[in-house]
Amino acid sequence: MRQKLIEGDLMDDYKSLVFICHVVPKDKETSIVKWILEYEKVHAGAPEPSALMDCLLALAKTLMIITMASRSNLNR
Repeated sequence: MRQKLIEGDLMDDYKSLVFICHVVPKDKETSIVKWILEYEKVHAGAPEPSALMDCLLALAKTLMIITMASRSNLNR
C-alpha cells in the first residue's frame, strides 16, 4: 500500500510525504509489516517526522491486539 499526502497542515513542513506499507506473510498465522516513510522537508528547520512513525507504531499495536482478540474468539 502506498499513500501520498497531497494537502493539509503537514505540507507546511514537507514538500512530499509518502507512507508505504509492506505486509509479508511469514507462515500461516504471522506476517511481517514494514512501514516506510519517504519525505522531503520544505526547509532545514522542519522537524523529523518521528511523531508520525510513533503514530503508525501505535496503530500497528492496536491492530495486533484486535486481531489476536478476534482469533481468540474464533477458537472458543
